[in-house]
Amino acid sequence: MSSKDTRFLDFDTIRADLGLGTELDSFRDGWEESQRARQTDGAGFLTPPTVEEACRFLQMEPALAHAFNEALPLIAGNDALLCLAWHCHWLLFASAPEKKASLGAVPELPESLGPARDWLYAFVYLAGVPHVRELHRARGVDESVTVETLGDLALWMREYRTRFGRWGFGQAGWLTRHVSGRLYQLGRLQFETTCFPLDFHVFQNREDGEIVALTGDGLRFRHDGQFDGTNGVFDEAHAWTSFFHEDESEVRGNLVTIDGRAVHHAVDLPLDEWDCALRKGDPVLSVHIPATGPLDHAACVASYRRAMAFFPAHVPEHPFKGFYCNSWLLDCQLGEHLPESANIVRFLRDWYVLPAPNASSAQTIERVFGWDVTDPFEQPADTTLRRIVIEHMKHGERWRNAAGVIMPVDLQKIR
Repeated sequence: MSSKDTRFLDFDTIRADLGLGTELDSFRDGWEESQRARQTDGAGFLTPPTVEEACRFLQMEPALAHAFNEALPLIAGNDALLCLAWHCHWLLFASAPEKKASLGAVPELPESLGPARDWLYAFVYLAGVPHVRELHRARGVDESVTVETLGDLALWMREYRTRFGRWGFGQAGWLTRHVSGRLYQLGRLQFETTCFPLDFHVFQNREDGEIVALTGDGLRFRHDGQFDGTNGVFDEAHAWTSFFHEDESEVRGNLVTIDGRAVHHAVDLPLDEWDCALRKGDPVLSVHIPATGPLDHAACVASYRRAMAFFPAHVPEHPFKGFYCNSWLLDCQLGEHLPESANIVRFLRDWYVLPAPNASSAQTIERVFGWDVTDPFEQPADTTLRRIVIEHMKHGERWRNAAGVIMPVDLQKIR
C-alpha cells in the first residue's frame, strides 16, 4: 500500500504490522473514527511542504529542520506508522473535546519501532502547528507568542540529543499543555492555567496587603516544618498534625512562614481584617522555568507582569488569583549557600514558599547534574552550584523541591 493511500487500516492490522504487544491499546478508543477522518482530511498530513512550512514558522535551527526532513520517510513512508501518527494528531487537534481529554498520559512508544520511536510524536506536534496558530489567532494572541510557546518542541529535542546522542523527542505528554491553549511562554517564563493543588489558605490583610499562609486541617508535619516523609524521612517522635478552623468572625490555624516551614502553634486572623486570597481549587497560573539560559531576575519580573495583562485579555475564562510554582529552585536552603545577588536567590525571594508534599532531592540532582545521574558524588564539582549541592549532601543534609505563591499585591513590590 502506498503511503499516500488513505484506505482504512484497522487497529489490529496496525499492531500486527508494527509488531506491537499491548503497549498502545489505549489508542484503540476512537481509532475507526480517526481513520475515517483521515480519508477526508488527511491528504496533506506530513508531506514535505507542510513539514518545511512548520519548521519555517517555528524559526527552527537549520540543523533540526534538516533532521526533520531527513526523518520524514520513517513515518510518512510506513502506512502503519502514518496511521498511528494521524490517530495521535486527530486526538490532539481534530477530535471532539471529550476525545482530546481522553488522550491523557501519552503512551510511551515501544522500542520495537526502531528509529521511528524517536520521531513519531515530534512529527505529531509539528503537524499540529497550523491548529495551534488558529487557536491562538482566535484568542487574539500575537504569533510571536505562538512561536515562543511552541519553541519548547525544539528545546526538548535538543535535550534528547544531549542525552542520547541523536535527535528525538520524549516529552509528548508535556507538550499537550502548549497545543491545547493551557500554557503560554511570555518571555523568560511559561504560565499554565490550572487550579491551586495544595491544602493551604492564603490570607491578605485589607489595610496593608500583607500576605499570610495557613496550613489546611489534618496535615502531618515534622518538627522542622516540612511534611512528614519529605526525602523519605519520617519524624516518629515529634511529628504533629495541623489544625484549621473558620467561622463567621475569624480563622484559626497553623502559620506557614515565608521560608516554607509550618509552625506548630496556631494563630488567629479576624475576618474583618483579613480576606482569603487563595485556597485549594482556586484558579492560578502555574509557573514553569524552561532551560533557556540564565534565570535573569529582571526578565522573570517582566514575565510576571506580561502574564498579569495577557491572561485577562486572551484567556478571560481563567480569572487566576495568583502565581503558583513547585520547583527545586524554591528550596530555601539555596539562599543559605548562594549570595543574595545570585539569580536563583533573587528568583526564590520573590515567592512565599510553602512546604511541598512528597518533596525530595530528585529534581535538584536532575537539574544540577543531569537526567540520568544517580550518584552526584561521582560527578565533577565544576561549577559553584554543583560544589554547593555536593558539600551540603556530604554533611548529611538533603535538598528538596518546594512550592510557592506570588499574589498580585506582592508583585507590585518586586523590583
